[in-house]
Amino acid sequence: MSFPDDPVAWARATAESRVAVVLVTLRVDNDCRMVSSVVDAGGHVLGLLPDPSMEAFQHVLAHGATSAVDWNADPEQIVDVAIAAAQEMSLIPAAVVRSISAGGPVPHTPTITAEEAQWLLSLAAGTTVAALAFEVGYSERAMFRKLHDLYVNLGVRNRSEALIAAERSGILRTNLQPEPPRPRSA
Repeated sequence: MSFPDDPVAWARATAESRVAVVLVTLRVDNDCRMVSSVVDAGGHVLGLLPDPSMEAFQHVLAHGATSAVDWNADPEQIVDVAIAAAQEMSLIPAAVVRSISAGGPVPHTPTITAEEAQWLLSLAAGTTVAALAFEVGYSERAMFRKLHDLYVNLGVRNRSEALIAAERSGILRTNLQPEPPRPRSA
């Protein structure tokens, strides 16, 4: 068992030689970003849920987790679920399986800021990342990093997928219109 400082880099490095399983406690929104990042790096995630509701299970699975278990479960149960994840299998409650089978998972509605929603609206309107960066006062590189973080939050890998996800979740169907560029301060 390892306790890496950077679980994403560890998952990427280990995924080539064996199955990497990362346990992620889902207590804050950034934890969902960690789930998506580890999955994108080729690892498997076992979500430890402080609130083991149906929605919590469906939410973490929608982010790509291999499995999830109640944070307060017996240690033996957590180990069993982790072993299953290492074998690229999932142990989830039957009620969750029935719910997903019946109607599909609850769609993930990410929490994004008004500023991030504006960025998506601008990109949907055809604004380039360079122009967007200039408009909001970031360097192009910083804008790419901020957009990457937004894409992870949305559970997507690129701008096209982000715009599709934003449309599906209703972000682009709001009455917001891209704001005109603000003059840059000197």
